[in-house]
Formats: sequence, C-alpha cells, structure tokens
Amino acid sequence: MTPVLPADLVAAFRDALYARDWARIRTFFCDDSVYLDVPVGPAVAAKGPDGIVARLKAALDGLAGFDGDPIRTVAQGDTVISEHHET
Repeated sequence: MTPVLPADLVAAFRDALYARDWARIRTFFCDDSVYLDVPVGPAVAAKGPDGIVARLKAALDGLAGFDGDPIRTVAQGDTVISEHHET
C-alpha cells in the first residue's frame, strides 16, 4: 500500500469540507485531535471527531454555499501549510 502524503491528506480534507461531507470529515480525526480555526482563535477550538464536526457544522450549515480556492500548499515532512480563499 502506498502511503498517503501529508499534502494529499490536507487536500482530501479540504475537498470533504467544501462538500460538507460530515461523515468523511470524521475520518480525518481521532479522539485527541484538535481543530483550531485560526481567525476565531483557540477559545472555540474543537476536540475529537464529534466536536470537530459539530463546530464545522455550526459554522457552515447555515450558508447557502461554501467553496474554496486553493492558492498554494507547502509541505515539509508531516507539516502542511495550506493557503486558500473561502467564499
């Protein structure tokens, strides 16, 4: 089995997020995962698949549409930085 590269994993998560595929999004996280939405800060960070999906749903379910435009992705080892626009 070919290992999944970290940058590819981030791209797959981004695809699931823009599709609002909550079941698939859950598969990217384990019980001790923390999702921090940088613009709003750590006060609303979510933990674990249930908390993360709930946080994302609270932010996105009310939107008529949600899409992303990737600008660049930089990866070194297991660290990935993804710059993008969201509309």
